[in-house]
Parts: sequence; structure tokens; C-alpha cells
Amino acid sequence: MNSRTHTTNPMSRLSLIPAPAGYEWVRCGDNKMGLLKPEAWYHRSKKTGDTETHAASVEDSRKNGIFETGLTLNIAKHVDKKTGAPASEYAKKFIHKACEEKIVLLDVFSKPPMGPFKSYGCRVRSQKEGDIALVIHFFILANDKKGTMFLYQFEAPERSWDNAWESGEVLMQKIWVDDEI
Repeated sequence: MNSRTHTTNPMSRLSLIPAPAGYEWVRCGDNKMGLLKPEAWYHRSKKTGDTETHAASVEDSRKNGIFETGLTLNIAKHVDKKTGAPASEYAKKFIHKACEEKIVLLDVFSKPPMGPFKSYGCRVRSQKEGDIALVIHFFILANDKKGTMFLYQFEAPERSWDNAWESGEVLMQKIWVDDEI
């Protein structure tokens, strides 16, 4: 996965950077970041305390918050103050815990630092009793300078993963975030 971050003011540049055909930019993170969503997908967002959540999904989850195929982005601010550890340390612990709780670990990865951002991720197969099998791709960017963690989670039923990942991979590769958030 080649996640790209842009560390000046991405929102002023988004108008200069066209979204790939069939996608559109969604502004988030107090307009200091942007994420892509397929034009036919739904978007919802909410803010609770220091956490902002965005979801882009095939299914309309605006009423019940539930979808089968889509991306969830959680932007957690002040992680360092809440946990007593740098955001990157919390991100590593989150990935390790996610890997331990899932039935089948498919991949674990980290990438070289990108500016102030450290990144970690994993892909897992999860199935709770009675539920359909899901493949979940986690990717976390952590900014120790600001104490912020960005958790990207793309999920789809295992039966449709390969098709869903065609869009999911685009969403995970085109990440725009200002290093001041």
C-alpha cells in the first residue's frame, strides 16, 4: 500500500488535484484533511468529544450506522494526553490488539515515517458466531508532534472482498492530511 500524505495545506490544493474518475473528495478533520469516496457511495460523519468519525459506504448507513462494505476513518486528537504515551505507541498497541482478537491474521505492516507521521497496519479475517466472514484492512497514521491518530478501516464481506478492494485500495492510497492536525 502506498499511502500518500501531503503536509502543507491539502484543502487549498484539493481543488487543484482532481479526484480519480468516479471518486470525489470529502473534507474532514476541521477541513485539514480529505478522503476519497466513490461518487455512488454514501458518506456520514459525526463528532464525539475529541474524536471525529467519517464513513464512506456502499450501503446508506446514515440512519443506523451499519454497513457491510466501506471505509471508516476515526480521527482521535490528544491521544498522547489521554494515554500517557505518544500517539505512535498507542497506534502500535491498537494494531497488535486488533491482530490478536481476530480469527485469521492475513498481513501486518508498517511503513517508513512520512514527515511527522508513523504508520502501521494489518489485514485480518474476522467472523463472530452467526455473522458473515469479513476482511478488514486497518491502517493507522500517528502524528506524535500533535498527539493525533488517524485510524482507517476498510471492510467488506469475504465473499466480495476482491471486488470491494478495487475501490478500497484507492481510498486507502489517496490520503490527504495536514501535519498540523
